[in-house]
Amino acid sequence: LHCELIGNQKPVFSPTFAKVIHRVGIDLHTIDLKNRHEALWLRSLIWPDKPQRMGLCANAIEQFKATPARLVKGDAFAVLSNEVEHSPWSPRYVSCIATL
Repeated sequence: LHCELIGNQKPVFSPTFAKVIHRVGIDLHTIDLKNRHEALWLRSLIWPDKPQRMGLCANAIEQFKATPARLVKGDAFAVLSNEVEHSPWSPRYVSCIATL
C-alpha cells in the first residue's frame, strides 16, 4: 500500500506489532480468493490503465492464500457484534475495516 505524509508531524509507531490470532472477512458478497475463477473475476474489475493496482491485487490475493481469513456473508453492521462476541480474541483487539 502507498501513503503520503503531509505536514510536519509524523506518526509514532510502536516497535512491536500485535500478533494476529484470528481473521474474519465480512461482506455482502464474499469472494473466495482460493477459488481461481473468483480471484480472476476480482482481478477483472481493475481498470486496464492502472497496472500498479493489478500488482497490488495479485500480491493481496497471494497474501490471503498464505494467511486466509474465515469469510462471513452478511452486512457488517448486523454481523460484526456477533463475530466479536464469539471470537477467540482477548478483551484487547484490533479491528481493521477496509473496502476495495
